[in-house]
Amino acid sequence: MASSPRTVRRFDYARLKRDEKAVVLRFLERVSGYSRQQFARLVKRSCEAGQLIKRH
Repeated sequence: MASSPRTVRRFDYARLKRDEKAVVLRFLERVSGYSRQQFARLVKRSCEAGQLIKRH
């Protein structure tokens, strides 16, 4: 999970176009094993807070 915030920042996710965001999400989804919906939520949280912390 630590690589996802770095990847989001590296690709400047917030400034990407919709189709480019889909490519980044698909890449992260396949690498991590999370579902598409879960990753959309995680990326949204990452963009808002700047950091992801695993919550249980």
